[in-house]
Amino acid sequence: MVFFIKFSYSRRFRYLELEARAKAKAIEQEAEKLRQESEVELRRREFEAQKEINSKIEDVERRNRSLILKEREFDEKIAQLNYKEAIIDEKVKNIQKLEDKKKGLIKRGISKKRNWKTLIFKS
Repeated sequence: MVFFIKFSYSRRFRYLELEARAKAKAIEQEAEKLRQESEVELRRREFEAQKEINSKIEDVERRNRSLILKEREFDEKIAQLNYKEAIIDEKVKNIQKLEDKKKGLIKRGISKKRNWKTLIFKS
């Protein structure tokens, strides 16, 4: 009977050991499955974050290109305005020269008229 009890305990212990190993294996498999799922979720989140970052970068680059084009347009307009300003300055100088010439002619004309008057009245 002692043999039967030992055999029974031995079988019971072996059964418990197998059951514990099976449970450990199941837990290990479940842990591996959870690890893989978390890696997949992490990759998905990284992909989404990278996608959002790329979208933001594209927006910034688009705005930057737009600003560069506007800056070039402004530079062209400034150059045109500077050119027109130079033309206007040149025209103002020409008008000033013409006015000075006109004043000189008027002064000479007045002076000749006075000289004629004095000649006429003296004679």
